[in-house]
Amino acid sequence: MRDLGSHFRLFNYLVKSGAAEDKIESFIANVSTNDVSPEKVIQYVNQLYDVSKKESIPLEQVSRYIKEKLEEKKKIDEQIQQANATLQNKNVNIQAINEHLQLNEKLKEHGLSTQDIDKLLNLLLNAKKVWI
Repeated sequence: MRDLGSHFRLFNYLVKSGAAEDKIESFIANVSTNDVSPEKVIQYVNQLYDVSKKESIPLEQVSRYIKEKLEEKKKIDEQIQQANATLQNKNVNIQAINEHLQLNEKLKEHGLSTQDIDKLLNLLLNAKKVWI
């Protein structure tokens, strides 16, 4: 008898809410056929309400708000990927600069410079011809 009173109050609440009976039945069917317990559904609905309240968004606009936030997240993820690519490119450039500086140091140790590279290549090519 106690359960009947509870169910009747719930039924009256739903009727007064203006919700369509077929939508309510569809919702109950969806919940009962999935692995989500009714307690979890209530918890999720309450969380949805909390987000609406916390973000000062009308409940009916929370779905749009979530979509916007997901789109923002997607854009941020793309920007992060671009930044990582730029950083990787800069690291390669820095590595090339460091290698160039090391080459200049080695050449300096022997009294040479990068301006002598053509002369050095000619000497190496001539030396190679002599050894062959």
